[in-house]
Amino acid sequence: MATPIRQYAAVMRLELHHLRVLGTIAEHGSLTKAAAALGVSQPALSKQLRRIESYLGTPVFLRSARGVTVTAYGEFVLTRVRGALSNVDDVLAGTPATRSLRTNLRLGVIEGPLMMGLLGVVEDLIPDCTVTIHSEYSTLLLLELIAARRLDVALIADYPGYEIRPPQQVEVRPIVTEPGFAGLSTAHPLARSVEVDLRDLADEAWIVPPSDGTGWPEHMLDACRSAGFTPAVVHSVVDNRLQHHLISSGRAVAIVQATTAPTAAMAVRPLQDDPCWMRLQVAWHRDGPLHEVGDRLAAMTRKVYDSLAIGEVYAAWGQRRAAMGRLD
Repeated sequence: MATPIRQYAAVMRLELHHLRVLGTIAEHGSLTKAAAALGVSQPALSKQLRRIESYLGTPVFLRSARGVTVTAYGEFVLTRVRGALSNVDDVLAGTPATRSLRTNLRLGVIEGPLMMGLLGVVEDLIPDCTVTIHSEYSTLLLLELIAARRLDVALIADYPGYEIRPPQQVEVRPIVTEPGFAGLSTAHPLARSVEVDLRDLADEAWIVPPSDGTGWPEHMLDACRSAGFTPAVVHSVVDNRLQHHLISSGRAVAIVQATTAPTAAMAVRPLQDDPCWMRLQVAWHRDGPLHEVGDRLAAMTRKVYDSLAIGEVYAAWGQRRAAMGRLD
C-alpha cells in the first residue's frame, strides 16, 4: 500500500504557487526566512516542501542547522523554475507599447556577441530610457513578442532557404550575414587545419539544438546532408556555455558563430566552401516607440558589428574570401 505522502504525490500537480515556494526558499537560503516572506509558518512550509520534493522524486534542498543548500538536481529544477516565473511575470505585467518613446524599453535578443552592442545602440539613441533585456533561443518567439508589442526591438536571425517572413506589423532590417564555423576541441586532429571539410566531421558526435522556429538547425542539417551524411546527435543544447564545455572536453563538435571566441581548449575553424550562414537582423513594431528611429538603429548596429573584436581566424577567413572575390 502506498504511504500517505506517496498517495499525495500521485495526485499532486505542480502549480504556480509551488514554483514560487521553491524560488523563495532558494532566494532566502532558510526555511524560516522563506516562511516569513511567504506569510506562512515554518512547519507548514516544511511540510509543503516535503510534498513538492516527494512529487519530484528527488530532494531539491539539503537541510542543515545553518539553513538549506541547493542540491545538484535542485539547480536543474530552479533554473527552470526561475525561467517559468519570469515568463509568467512577463505575461502578467507586460503591457503593449505605444508609438511615443517611453522611459522603459524592452529588448529581445538571441545569444551572441552582438546582443550587448545592440543594447548600447538603444541606450545611445534614447539616453534617458531604461532598457531591459529578454533573452530567447527562438527567433520565432521574439517575432511574436514584437508583433504582440511585448517587446520594443529584437535581435533575430534567419538562414538561407529559411528566410523570415515577418508579420505585417513588424519591420525587419538586415545587419550582417556571417558564416558558421566548426567548433571542436583543440586536441582534435582537425583543429590544426586552416579550414575544415564538413565531410570530415561525419563520424563525430554532434551537438544539435532543437529548432529555433526559423531555420536552425534545419539549415545546418541540410548542409550535412549535402555533404553526404546525417550527423549523430548526441547532445541537444541551447546554452552556449554548456555547448562550449562539451566541445572543449572533446565530447562533441558543433557549428558555431564565426564571432565565437576560441579558447585554450576550443578551436573555431572555418568550413570549406562556407556551407552554413546566418543573417542577423533587427526587428521592431511599426506602431512601436522605436519605429521613427528604426533605420538609424539598424545602421548604428551594423557599425557596432564592424567594430567587434573579430578574432584572427575570422579575419583571416575574410581576407581569403576577399582575395577570391567571394565577399561583397
